[in-house]
Amino acid sequence: MNIGPYEVLDPVADKLGESGMGIVYRAVQRSLRRTVAIKVPKDECLRDPSLVERFKREAESAANMQDPNIVTVYEASLHEPPYFYAMEFLSGGTLKQFVDTKRPSPADLLPAFKALCHGLDAAHARGIVHR
Repeated sequence: MNIGPYEVLDPVADKLGESGMGIVYRAVQRSLRRTVAIKVPKDECLRDPSLVERFKREAESAANMQDPNIVTVYEASLHEPPYFYAMEFLSGGTLKQFVDTKRPSPADLLPAFKALCHGLDAAHARGIVHR
């Protein structure tokens, strides 16, 4: 599946996560041969202009954040379909996967929660509330 200059090799295996509005996939930026995470709006969101606008605002807000605890947005397509934004891919899985597979102690989780709180604090300082 191609999304702009990005290729999702396997839409099922490369699905990293899902939100109320969008789906995040692991993809390859062909021109640079690098792995990225790419977020696209869900099909049902594309039928609602207010949700498309919300997706665009989300991409713009994320792109304007510069914090070591928030992924870097590389590029976005927000003026015409296909709408997407491509961002830094971080390997290692999700916090949920870590908790489910490793059964970490509270002390083991503390660094991840500190990073999460710092990232949310940086977003809140810019008036951004993560849903």
